[in-house]
Amino acid sequence: MESKIGESRSDFIVKLQDILQEKKEKEIEKLQVRYDAKEKMLQARLARAKERIDKEASDSTGSMIETGIAVLGALFGRTSPAKIGRAVSKGSKILKERGDMSRAEARMAAVQEDIEALEYDLEDKIDALNEKFDIEHCEIETFKVKPRKTDIDVEICAIVWRV
Repeated sequence: MESKIGESRSDFIVKLQDILQEKKEKEIEKLQVRYDAKEKMLQARLARAKERIDKEASDSTGSMIETGIAVLGALFGRTSPAKIGRAVSKGSKILKERGDMSRAEARMAAVQEDIEALEYDLEDKIDALNEKFDIEHCEIETFKVKPRKTDIDVEICAIVWRV
């Protein structure tokens, strides 16, 4: 980029800063559009993970109640091997439900980490753009242009004499 003839250095720097700021804003806007799409996808995953945790929590609570009822029935009712077997199977169902719950919580934690990583990545890229479009990183060179004979135009020519 070159300054206009007669333009002061400070005016040129102001013009350059404005142009760099516009370019930086366009680049940041492009980044934010790109990262918004990724964030929406991760937010949808997070919502599904939360729903899964809620479902697993309710299943686990229901299994605990069923197991408690089966154990109490086996202890205080007529005990038969079938009732004891059902109580044991209900207990194993609780263990399975807890495993499902911990896996769902792990998925949710992983999605939250992905969201945080995405935010950090966006901030890093914005910082890189701020540095890239900083006026301090632009080299401003001053030089003089020597006129050529073909660049000189004579617009007014006058002859003056005195009598």
